[in-house]
Amino acid sequence: MRRRAGLVAAVAALTGAGAAAAASVALTSATLTTATKTLTRATCTLAPSQDAYVDSASSQRNRNFGTATSLLVTGTTSQVSFAQFDLAGCALPAGASVDSATLRLVVTAAPLLSRDLAVHRVTATWTETGITSSNQPAAAATATATLATGSTTGQRTTDVTADVDAFVRGAATNFGWRLTDPLIGATTTFGSRENTGNAPSLVVVYVH
Repeated sequence: MRRRAGLVAAVAALTGAGAAAAASVALTSATLTTATKTLTRATCTLAPSQDAYVDSASSQRNRNFGTATSLLVTGTTSQVSFAQFDLAGCALPAGASVDSATLRLVVTAAPLLSRDLAVHRVTATWTETGITSSNQPAAAATATATLATGSTTGQRTTDVTADVDAFVRGAATNFGWRLTDPLIGATTTFGSRENTGNAPSLVVVYVH
């Protein structure tokens, strides 16, 4: 009986050793290598390539205000403003990615109470000297951002990173933005690109 038990133990030991050996054969080794790249962050500030406002009043709807020194935004879309920036002016390197993009406008005449303007991405072409209320381009149904006007004059900003990133990646075409006031009432006046010192700007921070 003892001899049989010893034989069983020996067989078990050999079987275990064989399993361990088989398991060890399945293990392989690999060398992992890593590469590092130093990213450069840069900032580009653009002036508008074109801007304008339109007026839906019956006597104004076919007029063009592309050379005006102001951009007007009045409640319930009676006056709407447009601005476009040519990103080619940034000369983004190949493979660059957008870190942030900020639209800046200067309020030159403020409403008595702050207004939240809707900033929509424009989805069709337009020209500064041709746009009117009657032929104004379509815009995305969902606003990219809102811009609080405040009740005093001065610079206002809003984040348009998502749109600029889409422009750079080719996921959307850059036709600029439309600014509207969804509530009835007051007018907000911004400086246009013809208004020296109060012109809009787009600040793009990118990495490459």
